[in-house]
Amino acid sequence: MMAISYTVGGWLILAIPLRYIALGVIILFAMATLAAMLIAEPEREEADHADARESFLKSLVSGWRYLGQHPIARSLTIMETVEHLPHGIWTGALMLAFTAKALHGDASDWGYQVTGYFAGMIAGSLGALLISDWLHRYPGYIIVVNAFATGLLTLAYAGSQTVWMAVALAFVFGPPFAVRDVAQDSLLQATVEERQLGRVYATREMLRNAVYMFAGIFFAWLSDYMSIRLIYAVGGVIYLLTGYYALSSKALRESRMNPDAGGK
Repeated sequence: MMAISYTVGGWLILAIPLRYIALGVIILFAMATLAAMLIAEPEREEADHADARESFLKSLVSGWRYLGQHPIARSLTIMETVEHLPHGIWTGALMLAFTAKALHGDASDWGYQVTGYFAGMIAGSLGALLISDWLHRYPGYIIVVNAFATGLLTLAYAGSQTVWMAVALAFVFGPPFAVRDVAQDSLLQATVEERQLGRVYATREMLRNAVYMFAGIFFAWLSDYMSIRLIYAVGGVIYLLTGYYALSSKALRESRMNPDAGGK
């Protein structure tokens, strides 16, 4: 759906005045909000009264303590947090700058790349279904391989000479990202205690979003002083470093989707 949305969105920007597009976005957000309000949360048959009485501060400290003691969740959170630093090079502004300065393209060429990426994500999600048995048995090794693949593809993207080469690389990016996301989320769900899973996810999202926000601003500022190709090359190197970290973490590298893996 996101691939279709980006494609249609690029056409709408060229065909419809911006104020109508903004109005349409507001209406769609309002519809989504109303739909979310209609979702009824099922009551838990066995409510955990101790958790219900736990204060926010105690819950936060408990989540951080559990995360620090859980080898797989800790390694994954560190890896993903660092990984969101180079994610900052994929903001729309920087990609558009790369397309214009390095590839001598325009906004439509940027749109082709984004569409190619999401098309690759769809293909990767389908591919994850085909290798579900491997994902179950070797999630750690799959995460490591995909981290290195992302780094190498980013370096190749930094050196791309034509728009269509960049579009092709953007498509190839999709499958590793999709498979990696499935492996990481599935590994957390399989190894983290159910009562701690929400806290781990909340901490993980907080760290990732904070780093991504900082990275987007930092790389945008850096683009005024450094070649745009060099910025993407730096991002590729950081991705490779996250791959090395994942490879060096035995708990992550040799992880299995076993519910008891994280508790031992």
